[in-house]
Amino acid sequence: MRTPYQILSMPYKKIEKPIDAAIREVFEETGIKTDNIISLVSKSYIPANVISEKHRKYWGKDL
Repeated sequence: MRTPYQILSMPYKKIEKPIDAAIREVFEETGIKTDNIISLVSKSYIPANVISEKHRKYWGKDL
């Protein structure tokens, strides 16, 4: 059975560990302090060509 809440978190400016980002996001979004975080191991990739050129022009050169 899935848990009632799943949160996607991204590290802030690459200075934050993913686990710390998850803990921060849980607190920011719910007001709940926790250290019981389960790491998800699945990943999905979206091809760049499905994003319009209008929006891709803002991407950094390193992408």
